[in-house]
Amino acid sequence: MGEAGFGWRYGHLPLHGLSLQYVAGPSQAAPPRAPPGSTWRETLALWRSQREPATKTLLWEKTDQGERYRSHLALYRTAAGHLFKIDCEGRGSFEYRPEGIGVFWEEGTGPEHYLQTLGVPMWLELHGVPCIHANAVAGPGGAIGLIAPSRTGKTTLTAALIERGLQAMTDDMLALYRDGQGGYQVFPGWPQLRMWPDMAARLAPQGVEALPRVHERFEKRVVDLEKDNKKRFRHRAESLRGLYLLDRLVADHAEVTIRRLGSGEALLCLLQNSMLADAYRPLGLERQRLAALADLLKQVPVYKVRYPGGPKGLEGIAGLLIEGTAASVTL
Repeated sequence: MGEAGFGWRYGHLPLHGLSLQYVAGPSQAAPPRAPPGSTWRETLALWRSQREPATKTLLWEKTDQGERYRSHLALYRTAAGHLFKIDCEGRGSFEYRPEGIGVFWEEGTGPEHYLQTLGVPMWLELHGVPCIHANAVAGPGGAIGLIAPSRTGKTTLTAALIERGLQAMTDDMLALYRDGQGGYQVFPGWPQLRMWPDMAARLAPQGVEALPRVHERFEKRVVDLEKDNKKRFRHRAESLRGLYLLDRLVADHAEVTIRRLGSGEALLCLLQNSMLADAYRPLGLERQRLAALADLLKQVPVYKVRYPGGPKGLEGIAGLLIEGTAASVTL
């Protein structure tokens, strides 16, 4: 089975440092290839599974009743590794084995959506690469990460930065790779952003209605950043220069302020914005992950940015963050 068996728009591209290899089953996974260095770090084999493992032990589960939909996630230990079951707008599972990931999908929103936000983060965390909820954008001197809860301005700010010349790198998931030289780097996700219509219209002049929906029941759309060759996406790895915790204020007259967080506050910020919530302890990853994040904080600064809502506040924070991606500027 090749890539055509999956039919994913960007399945031929690396994803968060992983070069995806589509195979018929775990026994067909080829030996890892040597990475080119600038676009991916490891090879990940993917195959379609016909069923889930019959024998499994529950390790962790979480139910979230959000504004728009209910989601239920569950992690199991299996004889060969782990199983991650997802029941949300899409329903299926990812089976983790030493050879790669088996994809078993039943209905709804397809696995490519959940691979980006849950499937790959789980694989990376199991292999020692911490992952956080964040967008990444790149400028001339490297990349920065934007951390914020859903619907609090992260996507709006990302769009504003792209309009001002920066390039997107990741959408809602940031893998924190050591670069082998004492620092950290960001590898690109797929060249798309998932946005609500008011924001999508700013980056999609062809009209929002022409854009595919993220989930069939909701208006959120997928914006193709490759369309019209506008160079809005950075396809190579970049050094991580800083992480920014966004705090958008309701008042539109407040000043933009930026403050570097101490190590304790910064660690709490990263833990609160981890991709797998509180699943790390039952997975046996908590201690090594804390050590990895503590090491990260010795190399990468974390800032808290408070800025007012409205166009003026957006302009002010965008200017500061653009400076933050310049090679000669340290905030």
